[in-house]
Amino acid sequence: MSAEESDAIWLTSSSYTQPTTLAIAEAAAPAEQEPLKSLPAFYEAAGLQTQQLFATSADGTKVPYFSSAPTRALTLTLTLTQP
Repeated sequence: MSAEESDAIWLTSSSYTQPTTLAIAEAAAPAEQEPLKSLPAFYEAAGLQTQQLFATSADGTKVPYFSSAPTRALTLTLTLTQP
């Protein structure tokens, strides 16, 4: 593939619930990706949600961390902890 002949872009993406995936898309429509290869999934991620939370250290520094859990469990946690 040549840059003079194509506007294709190569993308890699991954998340806590999605294995690393290589995809190709046109620069004019990057959201329309065609997956080419993917690492294997090591667990069933359907129904899981990941959110970023913060813990506060003794000196007041906010330390980010991520929590992945079933969607229902995160909803219950947020509902119970909100004033």
